[in-house]
Amino acid sequence: MVVGYRRWRTEHIEALHAASEVIATANGPVEVSRRGEGPPVLMIHGTPGGHDQGFFAEFLVSAGFSIIAPSRPGYLRTPLATGSSWSGQADAVASLLDALEIDRAPVYGASGGGPTMIHLAARHPDRVQALMLECAISGPLSVDVPAFVLRLLTSTLAVWFQLHLFRRFPTTVLRGLLSQESTLSKADRKRLADEIAESQTDLDYVRELMLSTTPSDRRRAGLDNDLALFERADPFPFDGVRCPTLVVHGTADGDVPFEHAERSQREIAGT
Repeated sequence: MVVGYRRWRTEHIEALHAASEVIATANGPVEVSRRGEGPPVLMIHGTPGGHDQGFFAEFLVSAGFSIIAPSRPGYLRTPLATGSSWSGQADAVASLLDALEIDRAPVYGASGGGPTMIHLAARHPDRVQALMLECAISGPLSVDVPAFVLRLLTSTLAVWFQLHLFRRFPTTVLRGLLSQESTLSKADRKRLADEIAESQTDLDYVRELMLSTTPSDRRRAGLDNDLALFERADPFPFDGVRCPTLVVHGTADGDVPFEHAERSQREIAGT
């Protein structure tokens, strides 16, 4: 088992590196993966995550767009020094666009990527054509999970073991994930887990989502930094966001309360 785990981890890291490149920008190194051809869409990942969460936007590739998916500072091969604040991350993304010679692009992101996106649109309005905020954080957020429990749940070994269980008992694992990630009733969790288990496309999506949290040690600096920033009450520059904005959020989201969507809709003029 130990040999199998080590081999899997090594192969996973190699695949992550093969799918991305590190670009030198004016703000520091930024890792990025690119998918598809056509007009670019910038994809900002959540917490935890990395460039591999660009798979969230695979539907856009099918529609004829290309996806530019950076790893935010502290995740994978983008060092935290590239931008440890929301404004610093926004500036790093703008510098990445400079390095890639992209003038403007729509920006799509989720969850913990929300603050970076909002700051990017406010600080660099000439670079952002439109925003799509999906279950995005738009204000202070407290994570009510003890640090040691969070580290255990997000450890690479724990995810590896969970992936093994997922292959054999997908419905059971799905119900557990839904109990952690949603506020759905037990009956609704069972119904949704059964629906997902009947779709290979949905099962592949869940597997990719689980994989995109590992290896945890390569994402730890970004995760810890995000959690510290979430706790702070720094104001968001909503007044500076002038581009058309679409806010999408589930009312049963167990990670980011629906009030974050309501705040974005209320405060951003273009929603």
